[in-house]
Amino acid sequence: MSFRAVWYFLAAVAISVPVVVQEAMLDCNPHPSHTKVRRPASLLSCERLFEAVGPSITLTLPGLKSSTTPPAPKKLRVGHYNLQDFKIPPEAFDGTSNEFFKIDDPSLKPAWAARSIVRMIESERPDVLFLSEIGSRESLEILSKQLGDVFEVVMFDGNDRRGIDIAVLVRKSLPFEVSVQSHRAIGHNYLGRYVPLFSRDFLLLELRAKGEVQPLIRLGASHFKAMLDSSGDPASVLKRTAQMDGALQIFQSRRFEKTDLKPEVPEILLGDFNSDIRTGPEFAQLRKAGFEDAFEVMKVPFAKRVTHVYFPKDGTASISRQLDGFFVSKLMAEKQAILSAYVVEEQTLLGKRLPPVKTIEERRQRATDHSLVIVEVDLEKIKSTE
Repeated sequence: MSFRAVWYFLAAVAISVPVVVQEAMLDCNPHPSHTKVRRPASLLSCERLFEAVGPSITLTLPGLKSSTTPPAPKKLRVGHYNLQDFKIPPEAFDGTSNEFFKIDDPSLKPAWAARSIVRMIESERPDVLFLSEIGSRESLEILSKQLGDVFEVVMFDGNDRRGIDIAVLVRKSLPFEVSVQSHRAIGHNYLGRYVPLFSRDFLLLELRAKGEVQPLIRLGASHFKAMLDSSGDPASVLKRTAQMDGALQIFQSRRFEKTDLKPEVPEILLGDFNSDIRTGPEFAQLRKAGFEDAFEVMKVPFAKRVTHVYFPKDGTASISRQLDGFFVSKLMAEKQAILSAYVVEEQTLLGKRLPPVKTIEERRQRATDHSLVIVEVDLEKIKSTE
């Protein structure tokens, strides 16, 4: 048997690595290097709960609290965007003019890049947007203000030593109750060491209609382990496989909760998977459980699926990869509840489309090294599952 075959076999069985929940209750700021946690102004109405796997938040969106609650939308637009070290200091934001000042510090996101990110998000109008590599809570608040303060903001400090966390923005006008659960405290035995399972965190979001106990839809998102070599784990394949298995177990455990009283809740696993979704061995058990790549369901050609281009340091040819995306549950695929799934083409601030990057120099001129991805869900077909 070849080395590659042996390695893929080990990766496939790595999901048997036990996932253990730490018994100790954790506070909201376990890492001294992280920004001190404060409750964002947009979350003042939330109830915060603390559980063994991590903190959680439940909130009622303004759209549901309104005296004239709008009708439930027929579609839900869900996105993911890796913003690549998105950090902007508070002094870079002028609250009067809502414009980014010029930023000279090379360790911070350039003003032009931040503006480009804002434009990309505004052009797609997502209802729920998960973000990776948020460098600070202040930076997330700045981004939210730049987007017109139309989103509720949820972010927990995670496990990343650099302090780059995942967050989620939920449009305030949606007539739903939202719950978001962190799983940062789950640990596992990895190559003889007990360590956090998720490199950053795993956020589980559930949307509920007014007065309903049963979730309308369940979304799970993470920024999985980077493709760096670890001692005993080349390219960290074993680590990501364990993380995929952990995410799957979280979904499965929710299905047995008392809230799941009716037929199966539609589910989507999304994020920056840090492995090519088409070929990565890490996804074997996920597919076995019935989850399907949304781009595959919609028959999107590979040329339109590229979310990241890797440029090897040795100068060899670049590698186009589909690292970001969505895995939809079997129920959603069978109900044909996916209306569209696509990678958003980058544009200049003037709206001109930019071609795919061909060199590392071109990539450095882009706002981030990943593409924004969107999936559009037919809520009417989801409701028909009840």
